[in-house]
Amino acid sequence: MKPRRPTTFEAAITKIMGDLGDDACGSAIGKSAALIRKFADPDCDSLPNLAQAFSLDAAYVRAGLGDAPIGAVYRELISQITVPPLPTIDPAERLMTVMSEVGQVANAIRASIHPESPGGEARTSGECRDIIAEAVEAVDALQALIRDLDAERSSARSRPVSLMDRSRHRSTVPG
Repeated sequence: MKPRRPTTFEAAITKIMGDLGDDACGSAIGKSAALIRKFADPDCDSLPNLAQAFSLDAAYVRAGLGDAPIGAVYRELISQITVPPLPTIDPAERLMTVMSEVGQVANAIRASIHPESPGGEARTSGECRDIIAEAVEAVDALQALIRDLDAERSSARSRPVSLMDRSRHRSTVPG
């Protein structure tokens, strides 16, 4: 048997084949056992498509053999991807966006119960869909604010913040 690097699709398919057998694997995807062996061969460019990979994992799980090996490889490979951080925006600007989006939700709700709206004083499903769409935008804006503040908090842990730094971020309200 050829050596296979761990955390590869070929290794996962080899594990499935070893536990289920070539013929059962072939039956799971409606293909020949020879094709399954090609999928497991690290020197062969053949790999199952997504539906076939799912079927192999499903057969493995249904047989009570444990977690889906191909899915585990996929999760591991995805976890290794590093994503550059999104740029942060000043929280005051983000808050203005949140407030604007919440205002759009309020406008959509108000418009939906206006006597001259499509449903009159009762909301139509289309009006509900529009309100939900506006609410999703408001939630997205609020999540962006939280993400930015969380990033700021993380970077603040690594540098001391002086009282002068804090005073720049406070707004003054005439009183």
